[in-house]
Amino acid sequence: MDQIAFWNLTWRFICIQIIGLIGLLMNVISFQANTNKRIVRMQIFGCLFWIVHFMLLGQHSAGAYTGAALNAAGLLRNCVFALRPRKWAAHPAWLYIFCVGYILCGIFTWSGPVSLLPTAAMLLGTVGLYVLNPKITRRFGMVASCGWLIYNVLTRSFAGIVCEIFTQTSIVVAMVKFDRKSVPEGSTHDNSSCNSKDIQV
Repeated sequence: MDQIAFWNLTWRFICIQIIGLIGLLMNVISFQANTNKRIVRMQIFGCLFWIVHFMLLGQHSAGAYTGAALNAAGLLRNCVFALRPRKWAAHPAWLYIFCVGYILCGIFTWSGPVSLLPTAAMLLGTVGLYVLNPKITRRFGMVASCGWLIYNVLTRSFAGIVCEIFTQTSIVVAMVKFDRKSVPEGSTHDNSSCNSKDIQV
């Protein structure tokens, strides 16, 4: 019976990680978009899978419920930000409402210092999504991803670890692809060379 219980637990843990991997796919794809609206839409789908992932993981790892709560709040944030062409959704108060919400999520699901990492990451990510500038969104997203990476290691979210590695790689690719700035006229750089543009990171 012990062996059966072990394998049942193992398969359950694997299924939890697979759910997270689906969320991973959504996160990585999102940063390849060059408009905030597309980034936000893709992250809405990603949030749904991450909520389930961390809720189930909370039965195995301390601190995982903080991730679930923050992703639920992040889902609401993304829904509002996706509607920002509408006047009510563009109100500056939303930024502060969501930031307070994240702090409350961290407090009510507190499991020690580990809960600080995703809370801080969500705060940074929200500021990055709030500004209507994909370049800034990617920069803040990179810092936030580092916080999530450490948190995922501590909560044994292997899907989350892989997610943040791919997310950071995706952000770097997008920075190179979209955030380059042409060298001003009169520059001594040869425009035909690989160094003819400065990568803004």
